[in-house]
Amino acid sequence: MKQVAVIILTVLCSLLVASQGTMALAQESESAAVAEDKAGAASGVAKAASEAAQSDEAETSEPTLAEALSGGKATINLRYRFEFVDDDRLARNGQASTLRTTLGYGTKAYRGFRLYLQAENVTNVGFEDNFNNRGAGDSGNGVTDRPVIVDPPGTELLQSFVEYAADGSTVKLGRQVINLDDQRHVGAVGWRQHWQSFDAVRFTNDRVDNFVFDYAFIDQVQRIFRDDLDTSSHLFHAQYKVDGYGALTGYGYLLRYDDERFSALSRNTIGVEFKGSRPTGSVTLHYEAEFAHQSDASDNPLRVDANYLHLVGGVGVGRLTFRVDWERIGGSREDGQFQFVLGTNHAFNGWVDKFLGTPADGLKDLMVRVDGPLGPIKWQIRYHDFRADTGGSRYGSELDFLATYTASWKQTFALKGGFYNADEFSRDASKIWLWTAYSF
Repeated sequence: MKQVAVIILTVLCSLLVASQGTMALAQESESAAVAEDKAGAASGVAKAASEAAQSDEAETSEPTLAEALSGGKATINLRYRFEFVDDDRLARNGQASTLRTTLGYGTKAYRGFRLYLQAENVTNVGFEDNFNNRGAGDSGNGVTDRPVIVDPPGTELLQSFVEYAADGSTVKLGRQVINLDDQRHVGAVGWRQHWQSFDAVRFTNDRVDNFVFDYAFIDQVQRIFRDDLDTSSHLFHAQYKVDGYGALTGYGYLLRYDDERFSALSRNTIGVEFKGSRPTGSVTLHYEAEFAHQSDASDNPLRVDANYLHLVGGVGVGRLTFRVDWERIGGSREDGQFQFVLGTNHAFNGWVDKFLGTPADGLKDLMVRVDGPLGPIKWQIRYHDFRADTGGSRYGSELDFLATYTASWKQTFALKGGFYNADEFSRDASKIWLWTAYSF
């Protein structure tokens, strides 16, 4: 399957290059015809026209290969974070103090081609033995009597890809971050210090008005634990924008894991979503509806036949936004659980992370959320009520808050917290984060 996908994308690249070559040939023919028509003009006029044409060509010509490689843009991103975790399942709490640094460089485009490299380093700034970092191999700290904070130290090449763009299509080959929609199903897990990335080939096309098609073949997943999982996975994603109302999205995520230790992650997910916002008088309405079905695939030893439903209704009044979310994540002992294998799961179902994986009896999450400003500070409050999808037991509730401030020099400061109150699932837990980020 890997060879088939690579062949398909190679053919697409060839077609794009051929298309660009045809356009260039047509332009050259047209220029030649114009020059022939003007051959009989007076020599002085011809010389002036030639000099003007050369001047225009110099201004609009593409950079040379050397100029494209050396004239690109470098970026540096810094994010320091302190995280505190108190979980009643363990006698000792956890503290992590880490610094994430990325250095990236992207070249200018040369005949449609562009290169991008990004290195990432995560370093402990004290407290390295005060939490379980869940790192794979040598990156793990071996701590088991403190809460998990998945920020293992290390240095890696986070992204390294070549990209070709022409005539409304783009092909990207190499290690890359892939974020689809709100990252519920596929994302970089950007909340953690070490991001998730993919060795993949990705094709996108937006030539049709209001329509975007996106396909990716994933050969390997670099996870936040600093382990690399071989896959033969296909991501299909198509979106059509309905002017004034929102966007209709259809997707199919066909995941295949080569290592039998992770074969339970092999799943097919097919879904559809409509999401949008619409001003109505002095308020703005927000709405979303999504449905998906997931089934076991390939050598998955588990039976999976589960559904996912997400409904959102909200209203923006002045500078405040009120929103209600309801998620039903299917799960039962007989039919297995709907799991978000590649998603940025921290952003959903509570920031304390009690539900990063779907429980055996599934999950129903009713969330009420309010966003707004307080002077220069942006704030958000969330309240969750968690219940089982099968059986009806009440898991617990959670209160989350976030406050962010961006200084005039573009540095961000933030305080975030989550407080989980257990009823019939897990134990009480709380988390507090304090961080700052700056890019230049």
